[in-house]
Amino acid sequence: MKPFDLIHFSTQRRSIPMVPRCQQTVRILVVVACLLSITARASADDYAVIVGADGYSNLRPLEYSGKDAVALRERMIESGFPEKNVYCLFDKAKQNRHRPFREMIKQHVELIASNAEEDDLLFVWFSGHGVHMAGKSYLCGVDSRLDNPQSMIEVDWVFEQLRKSQARRKILIVDACRNEVEPPGRRSGMSVRSSEILRTLDSPPQGLLVITSTSLGQYAVEDENLGHGVFAHFVLEALSGKGDRTGDGRLTWRELFDYSARKTRDYVARTHLTAQRPKVSRAEELSDEDFVITTSGRASTTQTFRPNTSRSVAEDTSVIPIPELEQMAFNATQTIQPPMIKSRTLAN
Repeated sequence: MKPFDLIHFSTQRRSIPMVPRCQQTVRILVVVACLLSITARASADDYAVIVGADGYSNLRPLEYSGKDAVALRERMIESGFPEKNVYCLFDKAKQNRHRPFREMIKQHVELIASNAEEDDLLFVWFSGHGVHMAGKSYLCGVDSRLDNPQSMIEVDWVFEQLRKSQARRKILIVDACRNEVEPPGRRSGMSVRSSEILRTLDSPPQGLLVITSTSLGQYAVEDENLGHGVFAHFVLEALSGKGDRTGDGRLTWRELFDYSARKTRDYVARTHLTAQRPKVSRAEELSDEDFVITTSGRASTTQTFRPNTSRSVAEDTSVIPIPELEQMAFNATQTIQPPMIKSRTLAN
C-alpha cells in the first residue's frame, strides 16, 4: 500500500474531507499565531496617571478638576485597569504624595513611563491650568507660580518622558485652559497666554497621541449642572460604554474622542453659547492606527491595533470574537491553492 493510500484511508475513517498538506500547514500556523497573540496580550499591563488640580495657592482656583480626576480613576479601574497601576493626584487626597504638587506630578509621570513595557498602555490625564510664556508651554501644579517657571512642568519635559517609554500605546489628555490663570486683581507683569499651550500640544513626539479638551483661542467650560468639566463629563460617559459605537464591548481612542468631542461641542454651544471644540493630535506613524483603551470588565490587554480604513463604523469587522478565530483561520485556508506545476514551469 502506498503512503498516500494510508493517509487517504485514515481521513476516510474520520469522515473528514482531505485537505492538501500545504493548506493544513497554513491553517496550523494561522491558529498558532492567533493563540500566541492572545497569550502575549494577556500578559500586557496598563498604567494611568490622572491629575486634577483645583486649589491653586498662587493662581486662580478651579472647581471640578479634582472631582473629574477621582471619577476618572474609578471609571478606569471599573474598565479593567489594574488598581495598583492607576495613580490619582487631587487636592483632597489624604497624603501629600497623592496631591498635585509639581514634584509629585513629575515623579508619577516618570514612574509609569519607565515601568511600562512594549505591549502596555500609558494613559496620562491632566486637568488644571496650563500656560504659555517666554516661548515655552507649562502645566501647573497647585504650588506653581507664574513668576517662577521652575515651579511649573514644561510640556516638552512630559513629551520627552513619554517618548522614551517602551510602550507602543501612549495617550496624553489635557483638559486645561479652563479659565484665566491669574487670580482677580493680580497681574504678573508677564505675557501669559493659557490657550497658547495648545500650539505646543499640537506637535507630539513619536508614538504619542494627544487629546485636548478645546482648541486654540477657546476656554474649556466647567458646568455646575454636570458637576464636572464638560469635556471630562463626556469622557466619563464614553468610558461607561456610551462611546462604543460598534457595540463590541471595546472602546478605542477614536471612539472615545469622537463621542466626547461631539457631545462637548454640542452641549457647550447649546447651554453656554460659546465654542469649545476638543482636538486630537498624533505623531505621523499613528495616523492610520486605532487601538483599544478599555473593554467591558477588562483592560485593553486583549486587543492589538485596529487599522483605520475608509469603511463606516457599522462595516468595521476588524474586531473578531475569539471563538471565531479558528473557524476564520480554516476558512482562510480554503482559498489558498497549492502551487501549480504549470506556474513553476512558466517560472523556468
